[in-house]
Amino acid sequence: MSAQQLPRKKFLENLRDRVIGEDRAVTLVVGDVVKWTTEGRTMPYVEDLTYVDFDQLSEETITKIRPDVVLSPLVTDGFDAYQVTRFLASAAYKGRYRAISQTLPNLTMIRNEIRAVGPAIDFDIVIMPPTLVSVN
Repeated sequence: MSAQQLPRKKFLENLRDRVIGEDRAVTLVVGDVVKWTTEGRTMPYVEDLTYVDFDQLSEETITKIRPDVVLSPLVTDGFDAYQVTRFLASAAYKGRYRAISQTLPNLTMIRNEIRAVGPAIDFDIVIMPPTLVSVN
């Protein structure tokens, strides 16, 4: 199993373990928080985990939070990882950025295209299985 195919819990444990000199990882989750909340999704409160809408992402947010890692979906209705990377590069962010997606046909091409926009950013794509939906 490759690093991109780790189960969510193991991925988060590995991420936490890689923060040098710290026992925690400050994480910034970029997404469509308003839409997620409207859909009834809960944003769990976890220390060192901050959610921000892509439209609200700013240099001030990056400076204030100082994330060890940024997480976002690879593609949404409102933005994609290319745009997030372009913003992070303009804000001089040099940390880790992980975009989450389901299986992709040409992972290497997508990864390389996004890395070219922000060469100082440690970018990768994490493949997550589709959400299981229970039918009652």
